[in-house]
Amino acid sequence: MSIIDRIKHAAIKTFTSYEIPLRAINYIWANKAEEGTVAPNAYTNWVYMIAVETENNISNEWKIEVQNIYEDYQKAFGEIPP
Repeated sequence: MSIIDRIKHAAIKTFTSYEIPLRAINYIWANKAEEGTVAPNAYTNWVYMIAVETENNISNEWKIEVQNIYEDYQKAFGEIPP
């Protein structure tokens, strides 16, 4: 993590009562991305989205997804998780 990210995180913690994570992965269903696509969040480089399902015709169905969070973290952030 860069020094700028650490400074931003410290500033956020100073002015809020929320615990802000430095890294997060959002698993999404996407109809325009291939399964496994890793995409940055539009608002912050602290969050990445990973497409786990790409079909349009499966609404109103329950599905169980199993992901390797450790490997996904490495793909998204290019580093070993803390």
